[in-house]
Amino acid sequence: MKSLVCLLFFSLMLLSCSSNEVNHHENHDPYPMMPSMVFKVVSPEGVDLLNPNNPNAYLRKDIKVNYLLNDGTEVFYTYSNSTDHFEIITPEESGREFYFLNLRLNGSVKNEAITYIKWKNTDIDTIKSNYSSNSVFQCSEIWYNSKQVLEKEQQYNYDIDIEIIK
Repeated sequence: MKSLVCLLFFSLMLLSCSSNEVNHHENHDPYPMMPSMVFKVVSPEGVDLLNPNNPNAYLRKDIKVNYLLNDGTEVFYTYSNSTDHFEIITPEESGREFYFLNLRLNGSVKNEAITYIKWKNTDIDTIKSNYSSNSVFQCSEIWYNSKQVLEKEQQYNYDIDIEIIK
């Protein structure tokens, strides 16, 4: 099952289109096929904050995603108006013991693309990403709240846990 999930996410990244700028203001979709990254969301003590059995968990309905477009416009998504911009991956789906957040990143620009995650209406985290590729969008660098979590020298794969500590 883990191989199937990894293959699905890798395929999604490969199918993503490449472009320096895309403008989809009419349908409010900053990029129809955006690259995605998988994040593990934990407390400072290592508690899985996506596990719905945890009383402090961030449930799907509590997560909102915004994209900052090249022209400075923010595009806003919530669970109620979009199911395509993030998903919660269960331990059964991943074959691992934690829940994961599969987040579709802003792909409207190739450099310094900004994705905002709003948690329970209490705080907002910023993910900045750079892409490099000839024909497909692949993340080459990622920053979480200004801290680099994926460097150019690293080759991202789904066995790497990029942690968000809340």
